[in-house]
Amino acid sequence: MNIMPAREEHIAKIVQQWKEFMDFHNELNPFHSRREDAHKSWEIFLRKSMDSELSQALVCIDNEKIVAFSLAHVKQSPPIFQHDKFGFISDIYVIQEYQRKGIGEQMLSEIYNWFDIQGVKRIELRVEPKNDMGYSFWRKHGFKEHVHTLYLER
Repeated sequence: MNIMPAREEHIAKIVQQWKEFMDFHNELNPFHSRREDAHKSWEIFLRKSMDSELSQALVCIDNEKIVAFSLAHVKQSPPIFQHDKFGFISDIYVIQEYQRKGIGEQMLSEIYNWFDIQGVKRIELRVEPKNDMGYSFWRKHGFKEHVHTLYLER
């Protein structure tokens, strides 16, 4: 297995896996249902992220097959807070047949290393409450609850 920065030739497969990732979340909560053409907008976002010094896109490759991807960003805190920036992990996805083999942990380690280089001390992310496996993964790695998002549909 080789974890490396995502490149142009990886984009189509990453986008395909992102669609699977979103469909998985849609099964947990229909709020996550994506538009039919959402992948086009997300691909633009991915490309911009890959070109930004404030983002890191990684892939994990096993025998020339992309089996996981991640996307992390350095974000600016509002000027009212003492800490001016924080890390944000927007995505880590491991295809089903490679889950529970330590790939997520390896990718997280690479993300931590990148955040260290960026001078980031605080890392945030969002996890669907019904995603038991994801929630367990993040708790296992020391992530704690910070804010609860409430919503009302009318």
